[in-house]
Amino acid sequence: MVTEEVVSHSLVWDLISNPFRTAQGIIEYFLAWFFTRRWKSLIGFSLVLVLLSGLAGFAVYGWSVDHRKLAAQYARWNDEELDARKQLTKTKTVNAEKSRLMEVEDVSPYGELLLQRI
Repeated sequence: MVTEEVVSHSLVWDLISNPFRTAQGIIEYFLAWFFTRRWKSLIGFSLVLVLLSGLAGFAVYGWSVDHRKLAAQYARWNDEELDARKQLTKTKTVNAEKSRLMEVEDVSPYGELLLQRI
């Protein structure tokens, strides 16, 4: 009667002594696995799982962000928006009336939304 120790030893020895046969067996196993799957349903299911995992990751990240850091980010975005809007207004004013330069602090809807978030 063959013991478990002898079987495991001979299996390991076969894997080491004949690497070509081992590689061939592994390749055959994965090819058989690949061709016996229902890939259409698996791809659809996997796509849904990946999207849900991504959304869950974004939710966890948003939950873990410090509120002060988030408020500082909104303030930085708002400052960038106001600077861009001022520059646009200055450019329009210079182009429209070269003699007179008006500085208008016009806030876009995006900037208003950022100000509300702060």
